[in-house]
Amino acid sequence: MGNGPERALRFLLRLFPEEFRAEFGDEMAAAFRAEHRRAGGWRFWVDALRDFSLAAVQEHWTMTLTDLRVSARRQMAQPGFTLVAILSLALGIGANTAIFSILYGSVLQKLPVRDVDRVVMFEAVQDGKNTGIAVYSADFVDWRERARSFSQMEMMTGMDRVTVAGGGGAYPERIGKQNVTPGYFSLLGVQPLRGRLFTEEETRRGEKTAVLSESYWKRRYGGDPAVLGQTMVWGGQQSVIVGIVPAAHQLGPLTHGVDFWIPIDLTPGSEWVQRKVRWMMAVGRLKDGVTLAGAQAEMRSLAAQLEQEYPVSNRKLSATVEPIQDVLTVYMRSFLVPLAGAAAFVLLIACLNVANLLLARAATRRRELALRAALGAGRTRLLREILADGVVLAAPGVLLGIGVAWGGIRFFLHMWGEFAYAERVALHWPALIFAVVAGTATALFASLLPAWQASKTDVMDAMKDGGRGMAGGTRNWVRNGLVVAEIGMAVMLLMGAGLMLHTVQRLQGESLGFKAEGLATMRVDLAGPRYAISAPTRDMDMRYVEPATYQLYSQLLEEVRALGWAKDAVLASSLPMVFGGGGNGAFRIAGKTDDAPAPAVMNCVSDGYFSLLGIPVVKGRGIGAQDQAGGQWVAVINQTAADKYFAGVDPVGQYLTVASTEEERPRLIVGVVASHKRFGPKADLMPEVYMSFAQQPRLIPGNYQAMRLRPVLAVRTGVELHAVEDTVRQILLRLDPSLPIYNVKMLQDYVVEASRLEWILLRLLGVFGGLAVVLAAIGVFGLMHYSVAERTQEIGIRVALGAQAGQVVRMVLRQGVLLTLAGLALGACGAAMGTRLIERYLYGAQGLDLGTAGGVAVLMTAVALAACLIPARRAV
Repeated sequence: MGNGPERALRFLLRLFPEEFRAEFGDEMAAAFRAEHRRAGGWRFWVDALRDFSLAAVQEHWTMTLTDLRVSARRQMAQPGFTLVAILSLALGIGANTAIFSILYGSVLQKLPVRDVDRVVMFEAVQDGKNTGIAVYSADFVDWRERARSFSQMEMMTGMDRVTVAGGGGAYPERIGKQNVTPGYFSLLGVQPLRGRLFTEEETRRGEKTAVLSESYWKRRYGGDPAVLGQTMVWGGQQSVIVGIVPAAHQLGPLTHGVDFWIPIDLTPGSEWVQRKVRWMMAVGRLKDGVTLAGAQAEMRSLAAQLEQEYPVSNRKLSATVEPIQDVLTVYMRSFLVPLAGAAAFVLLIACLNVANLLLARAATRRRELALRAALGAGRTRLLREILADGVVLAAPGVLLGIGVAWGGIRFFLHMWGEFAYAERVALHWPALIFAVVAGTATALFASLLPAWQASKTDVMDAMKDGGRGMAGGTRNWVRNGLVVAEIGMAVMLLMGAGLMLHTVQRLQGESLGFKAEGLATMRVDLAGPRYAISAPTRDMDMRYVEPATYQLYSQLLEEVRALGWAKDAVLASSLPMVFGGGGNGAFRIAGKTDDAPAPAVMNCVSDGYFSLLGIPVVKGRGIGAQDQAGGQWVAVINQTAADKYFAGVDPVGQYLTVASTEEERPRLIVGVVASHKRFGPKADLMPEVYMSFAQQPRLIPGNYQAMRLRPVLAVRTGVELHAVEDTVRQILLRLDPSLPIYNVKMLQDYVVEASRLEWILLRLLGVFGGLAVVLAAIGVFGLMHYSVAERTQEIGIRVALGAQAGQVVRMVLRQGVLLTLAGLALGACGAAMGTRLIERYLYGAQGLDLGTAGGVAVLMTAVALAACLIPARRAV
């Protein structure tokens, strides 16, 4: 044969395992040459390539199965080693699979929207900064007329809670409502499950229609298809049910909790079209061929035009668009990314742990491996044998890790409670595939270094070492480095958990400025024409508040205060930490006509509000029972408003006017109260204005309706919350059976929830930190155990030469302490950079905290010493 066939023969032989070539290579080469001389031709080469390839695959598979069986017997022969390795892998795989499942369901999984990558949300940009997804509806109307980048544009509101009658003697129910333009569902690609969707024509004609969610349809109507065409009464209004949309239509926080939808009319002259308040949201679908950058450029151009046309409302106001998937997942993404990094550290520590264990075991087998190499076992053969150990460990590690992940997901959902993406978080196929891939890759990666070290075994050196092992060699240095890395990563996770612990402690110790203990709260919804009716259409939604509203408030307070167990009770638009009801507004100070309105939080309250909450009156008085509609309208401001807007002037005796409607009257400032944390212990103090429910204009804009018609009842009592709820329900049934109460909760629970994210992050980082400490301890123990085993002969010689037991123990402990100190230094450096991932959740701490660092150092040193004790005792 010429050079070409010989090269082809060598290539085909290299397809087979090295051991197979050594035993049968010459015979196969001779047969190949003989057949080539006899047959030759292209058919010979096709048959040869096929036969050699199939035979090579079969031999590799047979040898792999043999390696796996031998490895499995080896693992069973050392159950302690195997159990530690499998548990290490399971903890790392389980933690990462759980976080991946949550990340996939909350962020990575595509929203159920047709061609979701082409759908965008509009964001307002004020003074060059993004201010969120709330935009002017009138701006949107102009965008839709002028923009050329979008095939469709629609608007929606956020979810609002409204009241429907209970029916059958049941108590009135609060359900979620969302207003959308008629084309909203078609833009998202949603098809009705039953009936039909909204139409532009009926919306323009003012026909009142509604579309139900599948879940509400089944819950309220039992899935009865005859519901189509029926009239539902909600919030004193009526709508005809025309369709049902499937449960799969979920846009995360945009639709979470929505039970039905009603249409928005954006035709000219509609009360929905206004440039007073930015509170509605907009989505659009990009035309084919239009890029995101192109659409953003067009929106900036349109915003510049509108700023010229409307210089007051649109001053320095621009707009941009972002993919809807990014906008609706940014919150969860910012929270989960630090956790994903922490989980990755746990997996990496597990990987290093298994690598160290395999390195140590390979060290004890060094002479055996050297003998096998001397008898003809090739480097590849030894490499495959140790890699098989990784595969055998990976299988049970992955299975056990999936169980750990299932428990981790349940723990997360229980800890977080209800949230928008909860139904999408589960062990889906992507999570299971992730577990298998991550587990196999981790085990194989952990095997690479031991396999590479074993394949480099020098026969003569190994035979000379005999039973002395590899003390002081390169392999020891590698194993020491792996343990240092494990300790360093564990320190980083513990530092993060320590910083979050200090944050939670500081938040709990933060003075809120009010007394929340023993205060039961619930909200009342006054819906229907008895309490508010539509006012003549203006440039935005307007309502007339009827006299029955304040009459009901007075009767409710009178009856609740008469209860023997009620120490005191008040009504307020909002309470600190209880979101909703209180409105962001503004006021003008008498005599300062040139100044812009001063922004502040507006709150209507009943008499006794400040004493009930323990808010001190700094100057003057609070809102009292004497502040009735027929007298001088008054206001009370907090110290923050006094300092900000009345610097150097006594505010008591001054007048202010709330910027609401022309029916508003000047209010005499009769007192200043201490400021308190309204929106959470980390939030800044806000200027606030307090007014009496009895001294309010009848005409109110839409953004003041919640403040006037959905008050919070707060009762200080020592009885159980459910007893308070039942009693108040009975009182309301007598006063007006159509009114519901909802959000029944102790104020102290709201205070706890204000720090919920910090608590969740603390617990999860604490879990990951605990796993890392356990794995690092296992790593230190394994290293010291095998180190002592390797140095048995050396230690025996030291003892024979007069070394005391204490000296031997100190020698072993010294090695563990040095590794720990190196790991602490590495971890401190990493923590200094890693804390940036969680700095948005920290409070009162910037960067490394010396107290936290000291505590972590003591803990890790104690754990390392404890892990060294058993090997140290064995050494003597």
